[in-house]
Amino acid sequence: MHYNGWVFGHEVDRLMDSLTHPFGYSQPEVMIPMEIISDESVELPMWRSGWALVHPDPSVPIWSPDEQDFLTITWPTAVLRDLLGPCALLGKGHTESAGVARKHVVEIDGQWYAAVPRFFHTVGDHWSRIIASDRPALVTISGQEVATTTVADMDLDASFQVGGPSLIVGPEGPVYHDISWGFGDKEDSIARRRAVTEVLMTLPGDTPVTAIDFHT
Repeated sequence: MHYNGWVFGHEVDRLMDSLTHPFGYSQPEVMIPMEIISDESVELPMWRSGWALVHPDPSVPIWSPDEQDFLTITWPTAVLRDLLGPCALLGKGHTESAGVARKHVVEIDGQWYAAVPRFFHTVGDHWSRIIASDRPALVTISGQEVATTTVADMDLDASFQVGGPSLIVGPEGPVYHDISWGFGDKEDSIARRRAVTEVLMTLPGDTPVTAIDFHT
């Protein structure tokens, strides 16, 4: 499936490359600890992650020489939010899990770590910039349909009408992601989308806004 997205800021490639997993492999960018953490000096609460080693199904062809055993690792969501920041793609639950290739699990000074994508999850397997003639994406205050514009020249309401995004990315990372196509709480989704976009519309007027396509 193809979805529309908007990226606010100059670093479109860097942000979207961190949010996609070409050929099924996410780019490991952030090291997350996998053990009990307890540091009374900073009043960090104790917690434990859980993991299980998963072996490839021998009946399924191996498409890449890098395919190997991987671990399914679960962390408390509150811990991940503290480590990764507000732009991490995390659900509303109490725990979040990820599949991590065994080669991306390392021991450093007696502590085990797992390397995960910068935003913990990814949104699709590839992305591209939308070409103006491809499909409607953004609308300027003069009514022109474009593939890129700026915060100052963007008609937000009209842009929502022609290219309502399933992904909105700010200069620091994703702030909205919903590909449910209305199967969830649609009114809540629309309200969240507008709320985060109105915050981004307070960025400097010359901030670029780029329409992108991402594929799941």
